[in-house]
Amino acid sequence: MLYRVKPRQSLLIPNEALVGEGEEQAVFVVENGTAKRCAVQIGHSNELFTEIEQGIKDKNKVILEPDEIKDGQKVRTTGGGDK
Repeated sequence: MLYRVKPRQSLLIPNEALVGEGEEQAVFVVENGTAKRCAVQIGHSNELFTEIEQGIKDKNKVILEPDEIKDGQKVRTTGGGDK
């Protein structure tokens, strides 16, 4: 038996960008120089990346190391904006 699988595009982010545990996953994005916590729905993951199914768009700038970031905190972006 054969199955035809439709290709799909996925938004992948580095695992270290995720905050939270279990189903309470979120990421911080930068909006107008401010960190904003966004709840996300995750899909498949591996040791490096996690698929984001809902919650952010590919145009959002995701904070990669959010360990000490708080929602609403002023932030500056440095390079890497097109990755």
